Amino acid sequence: MEEKKIEDIASSYENFSKAFLAGYGVLILLPVSIISVSNKAHLRFPRLVQNVINSFTNLVKDAVNEEKIAEKLKHDPIGKSHIAELLSTTSKLMFELKQRELGRLYRRVKEYITKPPEKRRYDELLNIRKDLVNSFSLRNLNDRILNLMRLCLLSPPEEAEGYCKQLSDEQKLIISTLIDEPYLLDQILSMLDLGNQKLFDYLLYTAFLTNAYIKRFTKGRTDEDWEYLKDVKDHQKEILENLVELKKEISKLYKSDEFDEYISEVEEKVRSLLETNQAEEKEK
Repeated sequence: MEEKKIEDIASSYENFSKAFLAGYGVLILLPVSIISVSNKAHLRFPRLVQNVINSFTNLVKDAVNEEKIAEKLKHDPIGKSHIAELLSTTSKLMFELKQRELGRLYRRVKEYITKPPEKRRYDELLNIRKDLVNSFSLRNLNDRILNLMRLCLLSPPEEAEGYCKQLSDEQKLIISTLIDEPYLLDQILSMLDLGNQKLFDYLLYTAFLTNAYIKRFTKGRTDEDWEYLKDVKDHQKEILENLVELKKEISKLYKSDEFDEYISEVEEKVRSLLETNQAEEKEK
């Protein structure tokens, strides 16, 4: 009965992860893209940047190909998808940009999810989770983001970076508001970090539980399999709590009144700026 419960939990993680493959890719790229743009990585390391783009493209192809998900990824969507390739290419780029802490973290996650499923241990998962809290934070990139925003607004059009050139007037006003009220950006990034950390938890737990689901189709188990199952049983309470907590956090991220209030405050300030600009135009 207990093993059936574990298999059902593992199946829940697996099914969500198959549906969220591209989302995991975006999650991995979020801090990497900010760091890369602020360090002009596309000019300094064009080949590495292209490798990252190719890896993400391959992962997206995994995500939209139902036949590939069923045939290739089967019951190990984390280990057999292009997530490992994306972690590897982004890790190499981070080391070149002297972001060694994030580079090491991505390398560790990659090494963990590419181990044989029965060798993925819970104690290692916990250590990676602790390091994620310290190293994977959009809030810590607040200053970089603000600097990029300032560059977008202050640079002459002919000198503006590509990511700035397509901004609408309203988007520029939003950026201006966030620059003038940096606490709003800090709060938004903090809330995003909560959701991001839960999603990374989900990725790691899915990788850890893979063997529990695979072995339901296997006759006979080795001593290593039994050791692994004991590891799962010993921590099934935390695993189940994480499953429940993730659903709550995702719901909060998209439905939270507090988050809506921050966004509404930004929008209100933008509307005020728009009205001021329109009034000034009429006076001219």
